[in-house]
Amino acid sequence: VHVEGLAFDIVKQLFDISLRYYPESCIHVYTLDELYMWNVNQDEKDYLQPRGVEWTELQEPNIDFLKDTPITKIIINVNDMDKRLAFNEIARKEIGDKFKTTYSSGRYIEFNNISTDKGTGMLKLAEMLGIKPEETIAIGDNSNDLPMIEAAGVGVAVRNANEQVLSKADYICKRDNN
Repeated sequence: VHVEGLAFDIVKQLFDISLRYYPESCIHVYTLDELYMWNVNQDEKDYLQPRGVEWTELQEPNIDFLKDTPITKIIINVNDMDKRLAFNEIARKEIGDKFKTTYSSGRYIEFNNISTDKGTGMLKLAEMLGIKPEETIAIGDNSNDLPMIEAAGVGVAVRNANEQVLSKADYICKRDNN
């Protein structure tokens, strides 16, 4: 539909920062049609496999082969929120404000193109389909869903959404996303 990915040099720097500061973390690099992962531990497999996620496991911590491939985002599994926040601070000091950061699933820090989020994606799709923004509905649970919930005509949070999402939602579901 529409893609605004991350520049390879930014992805490479984020990958390298993760290796230096959080070497135990699993790193996800998403292209248009493939997920490449480094340092896939059993916890990550147990989380992703029931969700039907497929990936290619990197055999070495090197993504140079993706230099000419559009990359949509990079996600790092850092299970502690304080460490995710620290990672973001380190990345901004080393790289600058060249990316957008969100957090999801109580385990990930996500890095996307500075002008990309679920809200802009939803509005772009609505425009392509001839749907007015006020006629859209978005459902979410985490900070990466917040721009979409705010942009939608009706923003919905599942019952177990984080507080930030719950406070912005027009409607809160009676059930959670489990």
